[in-house]
Amino acid sequence: MDYNNSNATNITNEDGETTSDVNTVMNMAIVTIGIIGLFGNALVCLVFLKIRQLRTLTNYLIVHQAVIDFITCSIIVITYLGPQFTHTLNNAFGEIICRVWKSAYLLWTCFLASTLNLVVITFERYCAIVYPLHYPSILSDCKVKIALVMVWVISFLFKSFKVYVQYFDIETGLCILVKIWPSPAYRTFVGVANILIQYFLPLITMTCAYIHIYLVLKKRTSAASVPIPGENASTSRDGSMMRARKNVLRMLFLVFLAYAVCWTPNQFVFLAQNIGVQIDFRSRFYHFTVVWGFLNTCINPFIYALKYRQFQKGVRLVFCPKRTSTLGDSTIAAMSIHQGGGESLEDGKK
Repeated sequence: MDYNNSNATNITNEDGETTSDVNTVMNMAIVTIGIIGLFGNALVCLVFLKIRQLRTLTNYLIVHQAVIDFITCSIIVITYLGPQFTHTLNNAFGEIICRVWKSAYLLWTCFLASTLNLVVITFERYCAIVYPLHYPSILSDCKVKIALVMVWVISFLFKSFKVYVQYFDIETGLCILVKIWPSPAYRTFVGVANILIQYFLPLITMTCAYIHIYLVLKKRTSAASVPIPGENASTSRDGSMMRARKNVLRMLFLVFLAYAVCWTPNQFVFLAQNIGVQIDFRSRFYHFTVVWGFLNTCINPFIYALKYRQFQKGVRLVFCPKRTSTLGDSTIAAMSIHQGGGESLEDGKK
């Protein structure tokens, strides 16, 4: 949800002073989330990039998700612990700080990029399972790179309205959290578009994809079915292949579910506001929805640690190399999720 009130984009009022003890608690909670997210997402990037056997398309998309969340958490920590920029320089540089940083443009761009990247991850698994024979042509390395670039391009462009409507007094350098809308109709249009693009359309798309994936897998009663791209073809003829496949899907579904659970309360508050319901932005419930939404930036590493066997083994390889070196090549090889034809991404580039 995009905040549309001077007290809604962070915990301060127009003078930059805290409005209540509730705001202080909210501030502390969000900073804690940001710090946990920094360490957790950094760990995800370290494990998947350091272990060569884990450098596959599915995991690269997971790393991209971690990178987005890491950037988001960095912005959160700086925003809530750094200078508030209630007053900036009364020149072009001050205006840029106000409209780009103070408006939370960068923060909400990252939130949208995170959502769109989840859609890309879901689409990758959908193609791998529903259309395994056409997977290499549907999702080539080049197409995936283009998709990831478009995630950022769309996010930056779609959230650019925040730069336009942010209040800034060029004469005094005053920068307060107020949006100046050209008209009520424009504000409503932007609000509805945000709800659709940032929440409802991604949610519906991913829900339909996972339902179809479930139905397709349910029809496959044998582990000897066609190897799914993105997974280890060498084990596709035994039960371990199906277990590994379900483990990845279960983990990614939990990531999707975490997104839905974290953002639903906040998005419905935003929906209520856009249909004319008066929202108290100082209420405990509203603050709860904000903190609950921000929680999504740090929760994925915990899901990987609890449910993703590849990540678990990768952590052991990174931090306990001597202990895991006795596992043998077969165990390490089993960690890989290879692309069609049994090749990892790096193998396919050679």
